[in-house]
Amino acid sequence: MTSEEFLSEVQTSVDGYVAQANDLLQKGVVIPSIKGIDISDIDIKFFDGYLEAGISVSSAFWLAVADFFGEWKQSILTKRIPVSKYSSIKDLIYL
Repeated sequence: MTSEEFLSEVQTSVDGYVAQANDLLQKGVVIPSIKGIDISDIDIKFFDGYLEAGISVSSAFWLAVADFFGEWKQSILTKRIPVSKYSSIKDLIYL
């Protein structure tokens, strides 16, 4: 398989998935909440080679974001481990 054939095969596959996504988006896809954060009011614009997205947020959105980061902070704080057990900060990142 040449590089041109491989690129053509990959591009055909990607084009198929993009076409499926476009069909679903035109029909109206319900976007689920992520960690309790509602992002259903999202505006997505596709351009050649990139996309642009924007959301309208409410005070409830920011409260959900604050709760998420609070829980994340607590999960990090509960993993307090003496640094001396590790040879570098890299070892701590992958806990």
